[in-house]
Amino acid sequence: MGSCLSLHKPQNLDLEIEPEQAGAGHSPISLLSDGILYLVLIHVAGAEPIYDILGFASAQSMNSTYYSCLGWTRLSAVCRRWRAIVIDAASLWAEDVFGFPADMAALALIRSGTAPLNMIIPSYKSRGPELLRQVQSKKKWGLPGTHRERLLNLAVTHSDRIKKLIASDLSSQHYHMIFKNGHFDSLTSLSLEYAYKNSGPSAPSREDLDDLCIVAPHVRVAGFSPTLPIAYDDKPGLHIVLPALRKLIIVAHVDFRYPTTLPTSMEQLCWIPSLICGAPMLEHLAIDMPIDTFVVDWVQLFSGKRSSLPALRFCDVFGMPETHLEQLFELIAPDIPPKTIIRVLLSEETSAQENTELPKTIETYGSIIGHSIRLHSLDTVHLSLKLSSATFKWSPGDKISAATFLLSVFRGTELPLLKCSMKDYNNRCSSQTARADLLAVSASSQPERNVDPSDVSDAILKMIAPILINNEIRTLILDEIPTVKWANTMREVMRTFLPSVTTLYCVNTSDCPYAKNSVSSYPPCTTALRLLYDTNKKEVRGQSPAGLSESSHPADLPHTQKALLFGTSGGVILPALETVVVSMNVAPVAEGCSALRSTADVRAWWDELIRALTRRHDLGLRVRVLRIVGGWPTERLRKRTAKMDAKMLARAGVLVDDVADERTVSSQLG
Repeated sequence: MGSCLSLHKPQNLDLEIEPEQAGAGHSPISLLSDGILYLVLIHVAGAEPIYDILGFASAQSMNSTYYSCLGWTRLSAVCRRWRAIVIDAASLWAEDVFGFPADMAALALIRSGTAPLNMIIPSYKSRGPELLRQVQSKKKWGLPGTHRERLLNLAVTHSDRIKKLIASDLSSQHYHMIFKNGHFDSLTSLSLEYAYKNSGPSAPSREDLDDLCIVAPHVRVAGFSPTLPIAYDDKPGLHIVLPALRKLIIVAHVDFRYPTTLPTSMEQLCWIPSLICGAPMLEHLAIDMPIDTFVVDWVQLFSGKRSSLPALRFCDVFGMPETHLEQLFELIAPDIPPKTIIRVLLSEETSAQENTELPKTIETYGSIIGHSIRLHSLDTVHLSLKLSSATFKWSPGDKISAATFLLSVFRGTELPLLKCSMKDYNNRCSSQTARADLLAVSASSQPERNVDPSDVSDAILKMIAPILINNEIRTLILDEIPTVKWANTMREVMRTFLPSVTTLYCVNTSDCPYAKNSVSSYPPCTTALRLLYDTNKKEVRGQSPAGLSESSHPADLPHTQKALLFGTSGGVILPALETVVVSMNVAPVAEGCSALRSTADVRAWWDELIRALTRRHDLGLRVRVLRIVGGWPTERLRKRTAKMDAKMLARAGVLVDDVADERTVSSQLG
């Protein structure tokens, strides 16, 4: 349970220090006005929120203490002045009333005054047999059996003060008791799920909620289950009016414990168009519906009408091919939003080679990404493939293999922020940066179906690559190269569809060092460098491509002449390449192990880098700039490899025009 920065401030924030307060003999805190101290308290509340006051983590962690859970309220023990400021912080107390045990909640409620309340109703949990209930009641940490009922009663009593409401399984009775007023001026965030178990409250029907109306003119964020019985047209259901809505999240949880969240028919989704069309100021739309039990026809749901959402800036969708979320883009966002994320889950049936729907699905989503590239002038592409496998606890013999394909296109203006990994870059870059992502996950749990997830990703890459050739992609980012087949496919894509790339990043995906059991014996950041030359073809050392003098560089030629010189297939890989950025992320020495292993990793990294630069140099395609990022996990390793680094940097300086070594020492890079 945490608190967030509150916009509710005291009526009089006098930030001036009274002259008479500056006299000698006063403590430093007495020189500050209540207004300044309140602003300090707001800052402290953001850094030290009240959390887990009910003991969830404390029951599992030896380090967590009850006192540490008190967060910003601990300031009240500093002095009488701070105690007075803390007690008077009504808006902060209002944010955590529903996170306290009963006795503390009563005190927090009094101190909250009339400030709007954050109401979080926990989901119903069966207390089990009587013996288990008795044991739980005697534990120091844990929830009392009446915890949910107490919070529900609190929400009913103070329903006119709702600021934020989160609930997943309200009964029909509680819906009526909480929302009977109909109009909620203080409500700014509303999250209602339709997640009901076989035990506990029954899921209300449309008819049960038909006489209820939620009019909230100031709600900016809302989240609903797609199966929530919301009224539309003249159909019964819960009537919701959110004219100021900025962010809408619709999520269907794939969890066998909550079957009520997964839609089983089109009729359950008919409310979505009316809610979207009723929110003209919508900026962020997220829809998560990985369903394949029926085909979703969004054109029919919208009655063929397009909805204008001029303020839409971010669209994040996740579904299966049967969800047809590409139709949704055509209806609500023909001009693709600056930030677009499309995630597709491919079942084994969809991934099967004989299935003809896969190319159509991928090509349709690819056209959306291509439109975004042209519309928002995106010039940087990140191509990645991740392989993973897992077993189920309830069936250790069953193993599922998955491959995750990622195509991410964005503007490279913030790439100087990249210091080690793509995770590091994504954490540093602005949330407003324009980008378009396509993420496709294919999985297989039945070997007899002969569906290799990595083969599916190779096929997806071939289907999606043509969108890159007609766009001015200048920067390519690569990370791990998990299979030989993926490497060969990547070479063909680089050779055929990326002739204008001038900068290549070979970096890690995450901050953690490369896996020791990976397919390659080298760190992934340098493995990607092997794609600069084709190991399956003979290359003549010391000869430049036909028509290129020894003193010239492909980057100096016009794009049309490059195409004539190298061709669009079977030619040189990345003919216009000028800059290579490569990360060094060495695994730290494990306790009790020799540091020689990490030293050997650094040597292997350098050998791979020099080999790639040499091959490029000998082909007459000399790299102009080499930028090295990342670094060493410890200062000791940096000193141990200093002589090697100096020698290798000198060798690299012969092969390129300029070397920028930006490596640093850090216990955790990025």
